[in-house]
Amino acid sequence: ESEVSPRFLGALTSLSKLELRNNQLGGDIPKEFGQLAQLEHLDLAENRFDGPVPSDLGYLRNLRSLFLEGNSLTGPLPPELSNLENLVHLDFSRNQITGPLPVLASATGFTHMIGSHNRLSNVNSLNLLPRSIQHLDLSYCQLSGASILESLAMSERMAGFANLQHLDLSYNDLQTFSTW
Repeated sequence: ESEVSPRFLGALTSLSKLELRNNQLGGDIPKEFGQLAQLEHLDLAENRFDGPVPSDLGYLRNLRSLFLEGNSLTGPLPPELSNLENLVHLDFSRNQITGPLPVLASATGFTHMIGSHNRLSNVNSLNLLPRSIQHLDLSYCQLSGASILESLAMSERMAGFANLQHLDLSYNDLQTFSTW
């Protein structure tokens, strides 16, 4: 088994697409990925990464798609992800992510968030998602109570999610529609 140092990444200044899906990469996601200023697509899915999602990914201002699914990532998504104004697609499903969703209101072209099979909490701030969202999957996230349903109802009254085409909140512990 050989190891590859992530230091070489800093020299790849023109790289716009990096696909490392379905390998045996493990440990922390290298913070050096945050130095790839031209990166538009980063696919680290189906590996063995663990630990938190590095805040350095928030420096990737050109990033349009970020695929982190199928790893063992833990902790909350870093608030620095809110800097990703060009983000369109975020998939962090099948990890052990906890905490609230990132505030992505400035990503005006954002359309897809797939965060299923995690342990999210405080997901009552859906109004902080961009109005462009079309696909939202938060199934199997151990969500409970009525707060997320109330948040959706409130946003809908404010013409919030007119573009939403797919909403999956299945296999959670949501309760009551009485507040709608």
